[in-house]
Amino acid sequence: MSSQSNLDLSGQIIGGGRYEVIRCIGAGGMGSVWLAIQKSIGAEVVLKIPLPSMLEDEGFRARFQLEMDSLAKLSNKHPAIVNVIDVGEHEGVPFVAMQYLAGGSLEDRMQRLRKAYLAGSDPRKVFRWLSEMAEALDFVHARKFIHRDVKPANILFDDAGRPYLADFGIAKITSEATASRPAITHADQVVGTLEYSAYELLLGEKLDGKVDQYALAVTLYEVLAGKRPFKGNNPSRISMLQKANQPERIESLCVGLPEQAADAIHRALSPQPSQRFASCVRFADAYLEAFTKTAPSEVQSQPNQRQPSQPLVQQTHARPVPSQPKQPRPLQTQPVPTTASRSGGLRPVAGPPTTAPYQADSKRRSSVFRPSKRETATEAISAPTTDTDSAPTEPLSDKHRAAASEPLAVVGPAVRQPQQGGSVRVPAWHSRSLTCPWCWNQFRPHEILWIAEHPDLHGDFKLPNEQKRFLPDLFTADCEGIDARGSRCHRTACPSCHLLVPREFIDFQPIFVSVVGIPTSGKSCLITSMAWQLRKTLPNNFQLTFTDADPELNANLCAHEDVLFLQDSGKLTRLPKTMVEGDGYKHTTIDGKQVSLAQPMIFSLRPMPTHPNFHSAQGISYTLCMYDQPGEQFLPGNANHSTRHLACADALIFVFDPSQHPKFRAAIGRSTDPQFHSGFYGGNTVRQELSLIEVANRIKKFGQSSSHQKCDKPLIFVVNKYDAWAAHFNGKRLRDPWGKSKRRDPSLPDSLDLSYIKSFSKKMRQVLLAHCPEVVSTTEDLFSDVTYVPTSAFGRPIEQDAQTGVDGVRTKDLNPMWAEVPLLTLLSNIRRGLIRKV
Repeated sequence: MSSQSNLDLSGQIIGGGRYEVIRCIGAGGMGSVWLAIQKSIGAEVVLKIPLPSMLEDEGFRARFQLEMDSLAKLSNKHPAIVNVIDVGEHEGVPFVAMQYLAGGSLEDRMQRLRKAYLAGSDPRKVFRWLSEMAEALDFVHARKFIHRDVKPANILFDDAGRPYLADFGIAKITSEATASRPAITHADQVVGTLEYSAYELLLGEKLDGKVDQYALAVTLYEVLAGKRPFKGNNPSRISMLQKANQPERIESLCVGLPEQAADAIHRALSPQPSQRFASCVRFADAYLEAFTKTAPSEVQSQPNQRQPSQPLVQQTHARPVPSQPKQPRPLQTQPVPTTASRSGGLRPVAGPPTTAPYQADSKRRSSVFRPSKRETATEAISAPTTDTDSAPTEPLSDKHRAAASEPLAVVGPAVRQPQQGGSVRVPAWHSRSLTCPWCWNQFRPHEILWIAEHPDLHGDFKLPNEQKRFLPDLFTADCEGIDARGSRCHRTACPSCHLLVPREFIDFQPIFVSVVGIPTSGKSCLITSMAWQLRKTLPNNFQLTFTDADPELNANLCAHEDVLFLQDSGKLTRLPKTMVEGDGYKHTTIDGKQVSLAQPMIFSLRPMPTHPNFHSAQGISYTLCMYDQPGEQFLPGNANHSTRHLACADALIFVFDPSQHPKFRAAIGRSTDPQFHSGFYGGNTVRQELSLIEVANRIKKFGQSSSHQKCDKPLIFVVNKYDAWAAHFNGKRLRDPWGKSKRRDPSLPDSLDLSYIKSFSKKMRQVLLAHCPEVVSTTEDLFSDVTYVPTSAFGRPIEQDAQTGVDGVRTKDLNPMWAEVPLLTLLSNIRRGLIRKV
């Protein structure tokens, strides 16, 4: 292949006859992009080919290879990431074949989108790309990658207008496994597009996913303002501007933009990563929430009326107190009666209700924390204190006490003096009770602990190896606590067990789902396939985002997903058995006793801007909490504190393993799946209905309900490993139980076909009655609402190595069957407005 930059491949057949090149659709100093036809199926594809001369640079060659590796690992794993079809070589030069996206880039659409927004178009449609790109980036970050080159030119669209994240040429792998790999860039070389690069990227500091959040904020700023926040032609110039100056306020450049939306953009543009949002999705949500409070016509018809510099909230020694629901009247501020606090400052006392001053934040929280009719703000203040008060409290240093004596206003990353004469303002915390996802004790929002950020504040009295937990006396404008060393804190904890509770869990109503079953029933495999399928199905078909609320809590699950779905390996692979101790558990003290608590898996579940109920997103946004515990903990005689979630659960999923039931296994006869061979479990199977009896007893015991009543929690009875036994019972191939009605608007989300699911439930019940009637009778005697659902976590039988006897699956052949259906069925039944159903 010639090294000429004006190389013409038009009409050539490359890649061993696989691709016919049509024309060049893009070229630069490093390579070219060509439209081609994949001859085997006649589909249009894009070929990305570097210049041969560039490959002489080892750094460039490494980056190009990394892009191919990165895209290959992420390809077909997320609906908003461009797919890699093939990699190959032509005349010694590597190329990558990717899906062809005919809708152009965001760079091509920016001017049109800005005009549409200013003309009064629905912001949910204008900025639909933002939420989908945020979700894709969080997905990338959860897989230990950083994109590092997010910009309008790298956000592409298909001909239907769906956005895709592209160009992973300078992606960075952040896992410890790559620590020993040679660096691809030199210390004095900045990769990425300069004006989209975050401060820490320009300085060569340690990076995380927040560099992509910064670039996404620059992209949004450019769409709205028609220019980037900082201009410069070298890293030193850009980093100096970032550190020394705030960018021009976006609402002064885009008339009518809600102030809360502007604040979200400027927070994501902070030079300090710790002051940005915890994730890209949280940034996108904070921006889009502003448009749910003001109708598009109202936003556009009002000129920009940003008030003179006023503090949104002042730092104070007073802790936040619950307030009454926000009334539809002009915002007013009242002084807060205070008394001495244990840290030497002031604390609010019961008195007249205080109106929440931080308008943007109080609007957000007032729709989430709604006090019941029986609760008042005074009752919430006088609620019994937890054992937190017995913890040693770190007093403020003289330096920070002196600083706190000056009434500062914190607005995003900036600190400025408030207007004189302003009275103390407090955040709008409400009095709804919360349930800890670790210990399941209940507490009020004003009792939440914060986790200190300053490194000096290490060693909590309940968790000696972790940062201290504390009740703050100082808060920022974003209602985030300030620790005794003056550091802004972002993480919260339970006042009882002191373990981490994600902010999403506090802000949105939780849904608890307990997954139970006997040992080796396949719970971990099913949960992994379920989560993986939901990441694709919910956004693609139901216009809902499904993301990790906290990567730390979901680390084990993400690792399992990587093993099964991000490695196209032809080798036998298996997940490790879930253990009763070790990873997945935390040790703490409750009521003076050492306890081991199961680590929850927590997901954010929210409507996308295109969802018909997005205008009431607060009402149908949830955090989903699930647990993966070993089957031994659900057997009789093994009751412990870590299974108390059974009493708190909104619903249950019981995983029935037909390969461990002798009569069911005998009815199948010969099977290609070794799990259905009589000697596979060595005769050590357990009667599965005994586990269900134990689960029902614990629900009644922990929940203090009558032992004579049926449990009214919905139960999905999963009949697992459908691929191995369906054919023996004339079972049909499972089609997706969702779709669009012919008479409905095609832009609406799909509807879940519950009638189809129920018809299968009846068939499964008949099969079980024929071969294991004792299981059916026990289940229906214990639970009043039972649905039988067939699933297969792998979609194919496992294999067993003839020489070693090790069993596993070949991940390249995985095709889960109905793994997501149990949870979709539960969500459609227990939470209205979230999933449409027919």
